[in-house]
Amino acid sequence: MLYKLLAGTSLLLASLQLLKYGLGQGAKGHARHLIERAASNPYAAFLWGTLATALVQSSTAVTVLTIGLVDGG
Repeated sequence: MLYKLLAGTSLLLASLQLLKYGLGQGAKGHARHLIERAASNPYAAFLWGTLATALVQSSTAVTVLTIGLVDGG
């Protein structure tokens, strides 16, 4: 049972890392412009973050993606 939990957690973390890398590479150009517009106002950024978390159903995934986008430049 414990090995299944560890395996599932490892797969989740690995997939989030891959997603973070892919978004960091793809955040150049059009996606960057959209993110800048969405985050130009703190209230709009809060609403977009809340919406993203609700859609993904995981605040951890949204946090990892946000960090990946910021890290990607």
